[in-house]
Amino acid sequence: MNFYILDGPSGFFEKLGIIDTYQSAIWNPMYYGQGAFELTLPITPKHIELLQAHRLIIRESDEVKDGNDFRYNNLMVVKEIHYTHDDENGAIMIVRGVSLKSYVLGSRVINEYTVLSGNAEEQIYNVVKDNLESTWYRAWPNLKNAELKHFTETTELKLFGENIATWMEETCRRHRFGWDMYILKNDLGFSIYFELYKGEDRTEGNSKGNIPIIFSKEHDNLVRSELTINFNDFATNCLVAGTNMPDSEDKWHIMTDYPEGQFFPSREERFEIYLDSGISPGDVGEQSYRTVLNNAGLQELAQRKVISFTAEIVPYGMYTLDKDYFLGDIVEVRTEYGIKAKARIEDIIYSIDESGTAIVPTFGDWEVIE
Repeated sequence: MNFYILDGPSGFFEKLGIIDTYQSAIWNPMYYGQGAFELTLPITPKHIELLQAHRLIIRESDEVKDGNDFRYNNLMVVKEIHYTHDDENGAIMIVRGVSLKSYVLGSRVINEYTVLSGNAEEQIYNVVKDNLESTWYRAWPNLKNAELKHFTETTELKLFGENIATWMEETCRRHRFGWDMYILKNDLGFSIYFELYKGEDRTEGNSKGNIPIIFSKEHDNLVRSELTINFNDFATNCLVAGTNMPDSEDKWHIMTDYPEGQFFPSREERFEIYLDSGISPGDVGEQSYRTVLNNAGLQELAQRKVISFTAEIVPYGMYTLDKDYFLGDIVEVRTEYGIKAKARIEDIIYSIDESGTAIVPTFGDWEVIE
């Protein structure tokens, strides 16, 4: 795996050089999360010159050429550089950073009271436009929203002061959207695109006729797996506090049910948590106050996972990653301990060191089949 180094937007994302010598590399794109990378490499004049803070790094395989146009996917940005020396390892540098989507959206907060109401996809794009495109001193150069894909999910929410990258991670997990940024570049200039997308269903019997992707010992493409079932933070209901009047300390409470509209657990099946939302009726405009508080509680409950699953797969066996299946897709996993489930690929860790290359996905959004 080789890496290209690109200048930032002030340099029009010009390609500055290539990194083809390193001791180890970790590359971790994420569907819901923000993504990160780490490179460990010898200290050389070339590496010092190329790897500077705020420069972009991209895998050679993520540069896609179409005629005179280039598309750069899975971009990362250098944010940390450590120089170390010892007798055993010699002089090395460790370079870390985050994805371009985290770097750009994480540089802004929502600076006005914002009420979201309606189609979730449209509202999310409006947040990006209002905070990163519209005002000249806050705008990122040539940042654009990708075309709408016409998702049908809806939202009712009040925002103020949130870091946009952190909020994007939370709200996309709630709606099961992936989010990303890519660059299109040609001789005339460049554009940075923000987009929402959804992974494909690649389980058996999927409605689109996609080839089923199954990871199991029987298929000889599941190296190891680790399943954790943790009920320490489990909750079914959130007791949400909202302020009655803007200048009052009095509060009233509503109960938020989870999953939304599916059941109302009671007695021994009920586990409650508390959230002080700080939201008053004057904050929500024409929206239903109950709806806004309900959504705040649901978002808190969505963070409390019970099942987590990681596995190391064979990336170039029966199915090829980034050809037959992709980050965000829903695949089928059959474990050696008898669980058969649908699971989304939430992030992928690509690692290279002296022991070889490993690709380890994290599976989430579990739906046990049997």
